Amino acid sequence: MEAKVHKDYIEEKERLDYVKQVIKEEREMLHNRTYNGLSEAVIPHMVYMDNQRMKKLNKSTHNPYFGRIDFNELTHNTIEKIYIGKTSITDYESDNEEDMLVVDWRAPISSLYYDRNIGNVEYTCPAGTIAGELLLKRNYKIENGHLEKITEIDVTAMDDILLDALEDKKDTKLKDIVSTIQSEQNEIIRADLTKSLIIQGVAGSGKTTIALHRIAYLIYTYQHRYSANEFLIIAPNQLFLQYIENMLPELGVEDVEQTTIEILTRNILSEEFYIREKDDKLKKIIEDKRDNEYGKSLRDLSRLKTSLKYKEMLDEYVYGIINEILPKEDLFFQGVLLIEASKLADMFYENYKRYSVLKSVKLIKKLIITQFENSKNDIEDSIYQDIKARQIQLEKTRTMDETLKEDIVNIYHEQQRRLKNMKKEFIKQLNTYLIEPKKSILKYYERFLKSDKCMKNHIFEKSFIGSFREKSKTIGTKKIVDIEDLPALLYLQHQLKATEKISNVKHIVIDEGQDFGTFQFYVLKELMKEATFTILGDIAQGIHYHRGTSDWNEVLQQVFKEQCQIKYLKKSYIVLPLR
Repeated sequence: MEAKVHKDYIEEKERLDYVKQVIKEEREMLHNRTYNGLSEAVIPHMVYMDNQRMKKLNKSTHNPYFGRIDFNELTHNTIEKIYIGKTSITDYESDNEEDMLVVDWRAPISSLYYDRNIGNVEYTCPAGTIAGELLLKRNYKIENGHLEKITEIDVTAMDDILLDALEDKKDTKLKDIVSTIQSEQNEIIRADLTKSLIIQGVAGSGKTTIALHRIAYLIYTYQHRYSANEFLIIAPNQLFLQYIENMLPELGVEDVEQTTIEILTRNILSEEFYIREKDDKLKKIIEDKRDNEYGKSLRDLSRLKTSLKYKEMLDEYVYGIINEILPKEDLFFQGVLLIEASKLADMFYENYKRYSVLKSVKLIKKLIITQFENSKNDIEDSIYQDIKARQIQLEKTRTMDETLKEDIVNIYHEQQRRLKNMKKEFIKQLNTYLIEPKKSILKYYERFLKSDKCMKNHIFEKSFIGSFREKSKTIGTKKIVDIEDLPALLYLQHQLKATEKISNVKHIVIDEGQDFGTFQFYVLKELMKEATFTILGDIAQGIHYHRGTSDWNEVLQQVFKEQCQIKYLKKSYIVLPLR
């Protein structure tokens, strides 16, 4: 109802005015703050924190909160009036130093506003489960600092408020739904960070908005464990990134990386390549009237490249590269055995199997260099013995003349050179003995597509093998790949050279996940082993069906090994125009 006719209008207006005054005073305090007496190491952090706080206060000035609950905690038997907004506001003038004028919407107690109705309730917080009675739920519409509407909330009223908010939007920009989050949406937003989620949502269920609110909630809740740059959003395209660019700052979140699978692949590979227009293949599959078999072949090939069958083919190829790299002979230097080939292979496959090929090679080389350092005395003795033996042989076969003396002097000069350049010559020999995979990933992929043996082991359609050969020529001459090739490129990079650039990521949000294949999800999980996922999509809206996912259970079983939940959003909030 209109605020002015509500029975508590005067009380609520006074409360709003007081909160606005507190915000004004805190802004002035931050504006005038000096950092005298602080160490130089601390000042940049303090300035950053104050700037972040000022941004939040600036956004709260004209709309400091949107909701209120009255909660009677069972053990306290005192009624708390809890106002809920986008950021917390503390009353520093209160006798109680922690008296909160406004509680952040992400705080545990705020879940009562979204999920519970009047009556006996409970919520979970770090201190445990808190039980009590919810006496009141109230929503406010505050615009430009003025109290416009006050609405008492029940389930029906919450839906009405949401519809009212949606109808109020005058543009197509994505906006936050903090004040109108529905219970089913709130459950997903606040789901445990340590578990991966797949969200199957119908059109208009707010999947994208929920994803961004989930990021904001997780960063707030786990701020003492993770920083914002340990979260990653993978969007379907650049246009989508522009669409959401203002949302996270509105929710008080900055420094979260937002990318697409194309950009991510380029950054990880650090190689120049071009991606064929992603809709070209879809057009050919749908529109090609000349040959139905041609369209079917394109579709089947795309499905192969985005399936775990393709991973098996790449694994066999990588195994072949390892066999090429691993020496077949023992390593001797100056007659001293440093490592046996069989032991080197055992180390590669057992001790270092969790690493990329390049890292394994580097680690083994370090180990062999250590063995070289420990064997220096033996190597020097071997050189002395070799020179001494050569001298004895010379003296046995030659008479003592000027030429003999000169030759003996020369071999002792050689001895000095060998001793002086011992490590340099050893490193040179080691690099020839154990070769690092230094080709570009694009070049390795080109070789893979040409590997007849690997193809024939896994593919029985001759047309596929021909397609692979044709693709290898395009990559070799023009560096052009299809979007279905990106998981393979990422996987080869991970297996051969490592992907440490994103190894710190702790949580990934993927929107329009139905357009990702199983192999793509698998690769991302391999690249970011410590991360959990929130994957949002709608199987029914899959445009790129030739390379996307048609069954979330397949992803659940093959990628996450059941360590994931599927949740469903069945209600659409699309507002249809009146006729």
